[in-house]
Amino acid sequence: MVLGRKRIETKVTAVHGGMHDTDAWIKIKSMIESNDYTAARLYHVVLTPLSKNNKREVKDYQDAWKAICLKLTRAGIAHKWRACIELDDEKEVSGKGLHWHVFLMLEGHSETIPDQLINTKTDGWLRLTLNARHIQLTIAKPRDRIQWREPRQSFDSDAPLYAALPKTNPAKIASCTEWISYLVKRRSKNPINKTTYFSSRDRKSHASTIASPSSDQVRSTFTIQQLTCGLATPMF
Repeated sequence: MVLGRKRIETKVTAVHGGMHDTDAWIKIKSMIESNDYTAARLYHVVLTPLSKNNKREVKDYQDAWKAICLKLTRAGIAHKWRACIELDDEKEVSGKGLHWHVFLMLEGHSETIPDQLINTKTDGWLRLTLNARHIQLTIAKPRDRIQWREPRQSFDSDAPLYAALPKTNPAKIASCTEWISYLVKRRSKNPINKTTYFSSRDRKSHASTIASPSSDQVRSTFTIQQLTCGLATPMF
């Protein structure tokens, strides 16, 4: 008799149709559990069509994200990420259609201050780069106060864009692990997509290269990979 794998759920997946892919979840959450950055920042970036008339394909999002990671690499910002592609019913009011969710983890102690590149300014490099590709940018702020670098009274426009992720704070690690499970919720997953989950090719950082990562280390971080094929296969 073959025993089935124990069902895994998080609070997030439970309210969004359940866990879509347990194998992908194990690989996705490893980014949080094996964090080796000294001042990690975790962002939830959502890329959608700029308008209902500008439908995007999977490759459009892949190419756009590759450009973003290349910029981070050239700026000396060490980074890792996990992503998924989803499809909302285009008959819904949102009209998001095919869209891209990515959790981006950056080293805060980098050659370039991450805020200079990763922000939501209307005239900022990130938004302008994506708009030129007919892609809309949203950064979903963390809502769990424990993820914030400084305590605040309420969730408002001044709330941080990212979660602070120390290596030695179990409560924050658990909260961020729960947050990133949004990628593996069953709702909006499209069975037509050959590949649903994507990842950077991660290499372990070393204390001597955290502030100024080697070119070999950072170059590897903008290669998109399939998470569901055993040994990850680069798509570029």
